[in-house]
Amino acid sequence: LTNQYESDEEKVGNITVNGQGLFGFGINAAAIGEEGSEVFLDSTNNILVQDSSISTVGSGEIGNITLLADETVRVLSSTPFSSFAGISSSIDPGGNCGGGDIRSFADNLEVLNGAQLSASSFGQGTAGNVEINIRETALFDGVRFLTVPSIAVSNIEAGSMGTGGEVRITAQNLEVLNGA
Repeated sequence: LTNQYESDEEKVGNITVNGQGLFGFGINAAAIGEEGSEVFLDSTNNILVQDSSISTVGSGEIGNITLLADETVRVLSSTPFSSFAGISSSIDPGGNCGGGDIRSFADNLEVLNGAQLSASSFGQGTAGNVEINIRETALFDGVRFLTVPSIAVSNIEAGSMGTGGEVRITAQNLEVLNGA
């Protein structure tokens, strides 16, 4: 999904994924036994994921998620009691494959109120990597349900046989605040 509109005076183009309702559905690319689809968002200005998720999931090779924004990538739960909000790539139980990577490139990144960037394995495969390349500030701030922090993580879940990937954050400033 690309939003790159350029008028005579300025470049404009925001992408918003807003999950209205109980479960906050968003963009999901599933892989069942085969290679999964990629999710690629490219915005001239900002990308907002609010009370929603962008995910790649399955038991086949999991696709990557890439977010490119000239300005800010913001992922948030609008209240501390919202459903899951975040970017996730996960290998299903029983899956024996490679996990998808999560990549974010922007001036700024804000992960707020317990939102998460999460690559995980519930199966036998290696979880994907989380790669954050920010020109200015990467901010992780707040919690959801009083205990779920705003995080970037690559992990294996209880009972799985896989391995975790890497989390790499490159930014001029890294801020971790308020329980994140």
